[in-house]
Amino acid sequence: MDDEVLEVVQQLMAWHSNRVDQLNIFVNQDAEKIRIGDHVTIDNPDVIKGIRIGVQVSLELLGKLPISLNQTSEEDDYEEHDQ
Repeated sequence: MDDEVLEVVQQLMAWHSNRVDQLNIFVNQDAEKIRIGDHVTIDNPDVIKGIRIGVQVSLELLGKLPISLNQTSEEDDYEEHDQ
């Protein structure tokens, strides 16, 4: 695999993993208030519950990234696998 393509795939995998981790942290925290950006604070429990449900649906839709890398030799050659 071309080094540039490998770098892009690795960056995509890291980006996806980071976003999923951030969404999971949000879903699993038990906050009485949430901030969205710099100017919006939500403290209505029903709205917070609805947002959490929406984030859970987003996580289900994102799922596992449908691409992975497997090392094919000791020379750090990688091959791409669609999942």
